[in-house]
Amino acid sequence: MQAEIYRTYHMTNVEAFFNKEDMWDLSRSIIGTTGKPETVSPTYLVASLPNSDEPEFLLMTTFTPRNKDNLIGLMLARCDGEKLGELHFLQLSKQQLVFGPMQIEARISQEQTISKD
Repeated sequence: MQAEIYRTYHMTNVEAFFNKEDMWDLSRSIIGTTGKPETVSPTYLVASLPNSDEPEFLLMTTFTPRNKDNLIGLMLARCDGEKLGELHFLQLSKQQLVFGPMQIEARISQEQTISKD
């Protein structure tokens, strides 16, 4: 639910917020045999947050710009001890393209040596 709300409320510019200029979507991927894109489920991982050398257990979900497939942001929930439930948000640069799940799947499908597997 928090990720769904953050799609709109990540905007800090009042004018952009009012005009909904920078809306995000939860990342989508082709999951299962339906062949239709579905929202990517949040994923548990062990990683280090920026400016930290200590790996920790996190729950991550990803965002794409509205109606686009490149990655634009991450929401990370800490799952360890006294930091349990703390949320961290990482916004990626709009000037640099970072492939999202749909784009990665397309690249895998185009690569004959691995798409057959």
